[in-house]
Amino acid sequence: MVNDWFSPLFRIDFNHRGNIIGRDPRLDPSIDPARDPNMQGGQRLDAGLGLNLYVRQGSLRGVRFAFEGLLPLYQNLEGSQMATSFTGVFGIQYAL
Repeated sequence: MVNDWFSPLFRIDFNHRGNIIGRDPRLDPSIDPARDPNMQGGQRLDAGLGLNLYVRQGSLRGVRFAFEGLLPLYQNLEGSQMATSFTGVFGIQYAL
């Protein structure tokens, strides 16, 4: 925390997803490769920067606003999955 109303944040986030176990016989991967349960896994490493703003007075007293942007540092996706280029997060929280 920098002071009582502002705090920056930084995080590293790693996500590992395995392939789907099982198969739905109605979904034919030869028609659409995205239906292949063996091509759903992957890994991604993201770096996030953001800030929290806490309102100390006025009509919004007790409200915290959070902003964060995440950029992928590493992606290894199996199959025909869409890669991520940017993720934005915005949140509002009220403290009693």
